[in-house]
Amino acid sequence: MTSSVSDVVIVGGGIVGIATAYFLAKSGVKCTVIERDAVGSHASGFAYGGLSPTGDSDASGNLLPDAQVSNEGMRLHREFATSLQAETGINTEFRERPTLSLAFTEQEVQAAKSHVSKLGQIEGWTARWLDAADAKAIEPRISDAT
Repeated sequence: MTSSVSDVVIVGGGIVGIATAYFLAKSGVKCTVIERDAVGSHASGFAYGGLSPTGDSDASGNLLPDAQVSNEGMRLHREFATSLQAETGINTEFRERPTLSLAFTEQEVQAAKSHVSKLGQIEGWTARWLDAADAKAIEPRISDAT
C-alpha cells in the first residue's frame, strides 16, 4: 500500500466533493477524495442538473436570488464548462435553454405577469408574456384540458 500526505481529505465524491477538490487542486492544494462507491454514483449522478438563474420570488415579489448573483453564477458555469472541456476533454453538455412556465389560475397568471415584468428589467435577461396560442406554438403538447 502506498502512503501519501494530503493537505485536505474530502469525504464524498459527489458534485460538491469533486468540485471542491478540483478548485482546491487548481489552487495548489493536495487533495484526496474518499468515496464509498463510484464517483457521482448517487444523487449527483442522477440529478437533472438544471440551473434556474431567475430563481424564485418571495412573498413581496422580490426576485431571489439577486440578479447580480444569478448573472455571476451563470457566467461561472459557462466559464467552468469551457475550461473543464479544454483541460480534460470532458464535455459537460452545459447548454442554456429558454424556459416556458405555465399559469393555470388567475392568481398564477397575475404572479407570472409580475415576474415577467421584473425579469424584463434586469440587464442581460429577456422575458415576455405569451398567450395560450403562442405557448402552444412553442410547445404543442400543451393541452386545453384543465
